[in-house]
Amino acid sequence: MEEPEIPDYYESLGVGPQSTVRDIRKAFNRLAKLHHPDKQAPGTCADAGEFRKASSLFIVDVREAQETLCDEIRRREYDITYPAIQLQWIQYRKEKDFRQARERLRNAEEERVRRRAAEDAIKREAEAERARKVAEEEQLAAQRAEREKLWAQREREAEERSREAGRKARERQEREARERIQKDQEKKAEQERVVKDLLRKDKERKAEERSEEAAKKRREQQDREAKERLVQILIEERQDTIRRNWMAMREQAESRNLVPIDIRSPSLNRVESGPPAKCVHPSLGWPRKNGPSNCYFCGNKLRALNFL
Repeated sequence: MEEPEIPDYYESLGVGPQSTVRDIRKAFNRLAKLHHPDKQAPGTCADAGEFRKASSLFIVDVREAQETLCDEIRRREYDITYPAIQLQWIQYRKEKDFRQARERLRNAEEERVRRRAAEDAIKREAEAERARKVAEEEQLAAQRAEREKLWAQREREAEERSREAGRKARERQEREARERIQKDQEKKAEQERVVKDLLRKDKERKAEERSEEAAKKRREQQDREAKERLVQILIEERQDTIRRNWMAMREQAESRNLVPIDIRSPSLNRVESGPPAKCVHPSLGWPRKNGPSNCYFCGNKLRALNFL
């Protein structure tokens, strides 16, 4: 069945026969935007020229439908014949859907046959591939066994070499460790010896300083004691000299028949029993004073020096 000559404008715009002019224009604008080439997602159409051509034809049909239905006279004439047009389009669509369904079934059957043939071919190829893989695996197994044998031998040799290298490395490490320990012990002993020397020298220095300080204090103490002894000796000698001089003076006074003078008397008068004698002033070590004074021994008035 061929496509009807008169198009179904209402179906093209997606509106009903009772739609207003405003609804028709809104439907036209929506379809124009929807099928515009710039609105098409990239990659959805393989042939850009074909898509542009289809879009242009669709927009032309929709524009023609919009112009016809928006014109009151043309729409009235179209509505008179629309039931017959609608029936023709319904029959055409049914026939088209049937043909498309039959085509889809035929295509599906052909696709199923092609798929079965492809599956058979794949199975044959898989069997051939499995046989080839089995042969290759057998060959690879033989090669692998040979390689494993060689690898095992090489691993044994490598293990022996590694054990030998490990033994030598351990011996070298032990030798180096012993040398380091010996060096550390020698270094530690040297440090201890240096510390002991320093401590000994420090102790000797401190002992020497203490001995010098003690010797100094001892010398100072001895000097003080010697000075004190010297002072004591001088005092004792002076006292002995004074006692001897006093005894000599008493003996002279007695030999001259003189009465001893009381030195504690404030008058300091001498009582004589005979003629005055020349006074002999003994050297008593008393300090000399300037000025007139009475002598304690002879009672004479002295003007130059006295021992008061």
